[in-house]
Amino acid sequence: MSEASIPGAGDARVPVAAHLGTIFTMFAWGTLIPVTGVVLREVDAWTMALLRIAVAAAVLLGSAVVFGGVSWLRRVSWGRVLLMGIAVGGFSVIYTFGIGLSNPISAIVVSATSPAVAALFASCVERQPMPRGAIGAFALATVGALVASLSTGFDPSQAGLRGGEILLLIAGVCWTWYSIKAQAWFGALGQHRVTALAYLGAAGVLGTLYPLLVLAEVAVIPPVLPSPTTLGWLAWITFAATLAGGLLWNYGVSRIGIIPVSLYLNLIPLFGILTAAGFGVYPTWLQVAGCVLVVAGVSRLRGARAVDAAKSVRE
Repeated sequence: MSEASIPGAGDARVPVAAHLGTIFTMFAWGTLIPVTGVVLREVDAWTMALLRIAVAAAVLLGSAVVFGGVSWLRRVSWGRVLLMGIAVGGFSVIYTFGIGLSNPISAIVVSATSPAVAALFASCVERQPMPRGAIGAFALATVGALVASLSTGFDPSQAGLRGGEILLLIAGVCWTWYSIKAQAWFGALGQHRVTALAYLGAAGVLGTLYPLLVLAEVAVIPPVLPSPTTLGWLAWITFAATLAGGLLWNYGVSRIGIIPVSLYLNLIPLFGILTAAGFGVYPTWLQVAGCVLVVAGVSRLRGARAVDAAKSVRE
């Protein structure tokens, strides 16, 4: 699917709402590391993953039916919904295993470079047009993300590849593929319905796996109701990071394209550092410098796209 076929991609007016929505998504996703650490004290990762996807799917699909009826469901290819669900659910599963099988340093390096890998995949495999200035913008943002993340301080003995790093890259490709195909297959239905269908498919995939994980004692059904604090953070993860974040991510892809939106992923360390400060862990000057580089990289690509859009109108 070319950029011209994405609603708003060739519009000379900068889609401010899409950029702001994407920034909020990065903020919500950036809070996941410290917030998830709190939730995992009482709820295991697999139970949390299923809960947040299933609840988000139920809310989005329910509201789509209430306000839009059910006639649109007759136009849905359920085979494609399943494929999207496999991609989204696969991202969750593969990413979790990737983190578990990687050392902290290599996981951070791969995570910092994954937006650039996603852009290359979109450009080379899915034929998405690479915006002018993208290479420099990604290079600047990637360096910034690496500086901000690695300056936290790790034991050098932890360095080295363990095999999970390739899984992190595969997880990123799964998410990028889903983001592109969701617009190509269901973009005309609107982003609310697109996100609802993707999460419905993912909930089906994770829901099928979950009993097997429980039997294998990998996932554990909480024996008691979690504390109010844990439930509060779980609600944030579900409604802000998963529901609103997924919806605004798809809206951003539909308006400004997968490659510029992928660049915003480098803002996650910045918001993660700010969130950690809220939990009493304050950033170093080196981390602040890395975050400045990330913002500079994102701003550079946004400026290039605005110039290209204005030029295309003059022509």
